[in-house]
Amino acid sequence: MKALVGILIVTVLKCASFSAASISPLSGKYQTTNQCQSGTVCMGYCRVQDNCSQRNVVQAVLFPHPYAHKPNMLTTGLNYIDASNGRNTRLSVTKETITPFGFNVRFYSWGDSITYDACVDWLACP
Repeated sequence: MKALVGILIVTVLKCASFSAASISPLSGKYQTTNQCQSGTVCMGYCRVQDNCSQRNVVQAVLFPHPYAHKPNMLTTGLNYIDASNGRNTRLSVTKETITPFGFNVRFYSWGDSITYDACVDWLACP
């Protein structure tokens, strides 16, 4: 169910980016902002009894206020990780599908790494 919701959100963001392309700038139809915005997004906790290795999790982030155009600056920084101390810690965090309305964050761990949870702070500026 969680994966289905994630796919639905990605689809909505992709549709929003297509409709945004036909409205330039967005401020003609939407109330947009020209301010920087920030927040935190986490991959979601994995219980010990679940398989917490080789995780591939995508989380959607919606900006509190949309931008007229795709943000010129979007940065993320790891602020929290909960991983097994008996294994190597391997984690990649990437930004995907960036639109004026939001973006996706992909958390990916590989090998024998066991990652229970991880969070990043994000900052977007027009």
